[in-house]
Amino acid sequence: MIQPLTQRLKIRSTVSMAGEVIPFYWPMRNFVHTNPLFGLEDLHFADATEEAARLFHARHYLPRPEQQRLLAEGKIDVSALEAELRRFLAARPTIDGIDRPGVLLALLRELPEPIDAR
Repeated sequence: MIQPLTQRLKIRSTVSMAGEVIPFYWPMRNFVHTNPLFGLEDLHFADATEEAARLFHARHYLPRPEQQRLLAEGKIDVSALEAELRRFLAARPTIDGIDRPGVLLALLRELPEPIDAR
């Protein structure tokens, strides 16, 4: 009996997948194992990512309005963001009477463009 084409293709696909070598980092099928910024280590991180974006014709960050939309929709964990802001600020001088994490979080939420702190 001759099987329908769709059934033969399904069997062929199943056999093909079953015969693949299991990758070391299973179940991941793909991952980056080379630093995409290799050769740009002498640059400031922001400059290196901009140069990589130019070289690879890629976006290196989500556009700020997209980040703000995700934050407003609750798709970014605000407590994790606040914890990271506190970690970032821990190595910097304090300013009496200023809620530095609160100010930075307000800037992240409100400003249409980031402030370049270089």
